[in-house]
Amino acid sequence: MQLHQARARYLEHKLRAVNATNMTFKSVLSVGFRVGTWTTRAQQCIRDQWGGHRHPDVSWDWDAILHRHRDPDAFAFAGWVNEHRLGFVGLAVTTSISVELKFLEGDPREDCPIGGSRALIALDLSANYAEACGKQEVWVRPVNPTLERLYISLGLRSEPPRVSRAISRGVCKWFGLHATFSDPLGNAPVAS
Repeated sequence: MQLHQARARYLEHKLRAVNATNMTFKSVLSVGFRVGTWTTRAQQCIRDQWGGHRHPDVSWDWDAILHRHRDPDAFAFAGWVNEHRLGFVGLAVTTSISVELKFLEGDPREDCPIGGSRALIALDLSANYAEACGKQEVWVRPVNPTLERLYISLGLRSEPPRVSRAISRGVCKWFGLHATFSDPLGNAPVAS
């Protein structure tokens, strides 16, 4: 397949995932929210809105990440609150059988209106992208035990590494996707 055809196909998958996630969370969140594909505006808001408040475990170098992950399947995304506040950014990629949520960074300010929902939204978006791409699982590699517990609480299960992979914080665990995620907002389970 030619590169421009692959880009078009993956863009269609990304937009399907974005639309599905926006529809799911439109009725769940009590604030104006939308998720979309990455834009330079997101990069600027990381600097302008988040500044020096970023958590050391997840204050990713987004310029380097986006440079390294330029394949058509790489899905960089941003979640917005009331159209102007950056709530989170992330990047997912495909593997032979899965979509891997490789990076996720949320608004570090304590008053973020979607603070308790960012991981769930990113997982839903990744699951929708996986479905659009014909993949069977979503994998997450948490960078610390707190995030590992969070993902388990959202309905993912811990599995031993399929392949030992070293990252800056050590060997990670893979998580497999289940059919539904528990909704921390107390609503009905969010279907993937």
